[in-house]
Amino acid sequence: MINIPKSKKNENRFTANVSDFSSFPNYLGSYKESFDVLIKEVLEKKSHVDYLSYPILFLARHCIELGLKTNIYYFSNYSKKNDCLNAGHNLETLFECFKTHIEGTFENFKTNYNFIVEKRDKDFFYKRYNEIKKLNTLFHHIDKYSIAFRYPLDLNDIELA
Repeated sequence: MINIPKSKKNENRFTANVSDFSSFPNYLGSYKESFDVLIKEVLEKKSHVDYLSYPILFLARHCIELGLKTNIYYFSNYSKKNDCLNAGHNLETLFECFKTHIEGTFENFKTNYNFIVEKRDKDFFYKRYNEIKKLNTLFHHIDKYSIAFRYPLDLNDIELA
């Protein structure tokens, strides 16, 4: 552990006001920043990623989860759907819920506001959706329960392979 020298400056810098940042977008931003700091550490020190691989992979997976949840909550205001607001940690479920809320938003705009999302915009969404789905599926298969990068054992104390 790093010994943090006592000073007024450090006292202010290390006094966290976590309640000021308790929203999905703020959590996502905080974890993404932590991910970036670790990646920068590997790049700048020109060291191998092995030692930091578990925290980096945990943060990457957690950012995906938080990003999906952030967008599900945001788009639930426009899709007018309440499903999936407590979808847990399953990335495949969250990813499908995200898609459901986007499509619900398209439909709600059309039905209630006579606003039709253009085909090119939908095509753009589905193209990005399919690209991101590959990464999401990979992380889901590696770490279904959001535990593989945090502990060497599963919830039943069985060693993770």
